[in-house]
Amino acid sequence: MNSFRRLSSVLVLPLALALVVISFPMVEARAGLVTTERVIEQRELDAKRTKVAEFLSREAVRDQMQAMGLPADEAAARVASLSDAEVTEIAGRIDAIPAGQQSTTTAIIIILLVVVILILLI
Repeated sequence: MNSFRRLSSVLVLPLALALVVISFPMVEARAGLVTTERVIEQRELDAKRTKVAEFLSREAVRDQMQAMGLPADEAAARVASLSDAEVTEIAGRIDAIPAGQQSTTTAIIIILLVVVILILLI
């Protein structure tokens, strides 16, 4: 009987402590399904952001922005903060430039569009 009391006194305290810890409210973890369409949209948007960033990193574009008084670093930071719709519009305009043709007029129009959008974000 004595050994039973010793065993129970050794087990009661840890079990009581475990019950107290378990009774604290736990934070729920919620997870939702990510659809294939959402993954594809995100990848396309990432590709468009990369396209705009690469366009702004071109030497001719950087020179034109410097001539307009917009530092390349500041432009890159502002482009990173553009909304999804704005990035999609700018990437579409970049895609409209004919392949193999370095039209200065088209490049200037795109640069001006980017600058206008960036100014609107201020």
